[in-house]
Amino acid sequence: MEKPDFSFESGGLGWGAPAAVGIALAQKKTGSGRPVVAFIGDGTFQYSIQSLYSAAQHELKVIFIMACNEEYAFLKEFAALENTPNVPGLDLPGLGVVSAAKGFGARSVSAV
Repeated sequence: MEKPDFSFESGGLGWGAPAAVGIALAQKKTGSGRPVVAFIGDGTFQYSIQSLYSAAQHELKVIFIMACNEEYAFLKEFAALENTPNVPGLDLPGLGVVSAAKGFGARSVSAV
């Protein structure tokens, strides 16, 4: 049996984290026991960080692997395409995603 691949190929800032949590919830409900692995950036994660609370409360098997570059990199690239560079508010220095995750009740570690 082929395993499903859940992705959102055209972008969708803020969609990945709650989608991963939803898929993990479905995996739990069906009894498959399969973990969900989500790759996400720290900027886009800020759009739906509260999904960590749902994952922790439902004790879901979801793993977030996060690239932490302290910026909304996609929005910076989009601004460059639109010839509007140097948009303010796209740098996110000092985000504490590990601390935030722990605050929502999720286990969290840094690989750095």
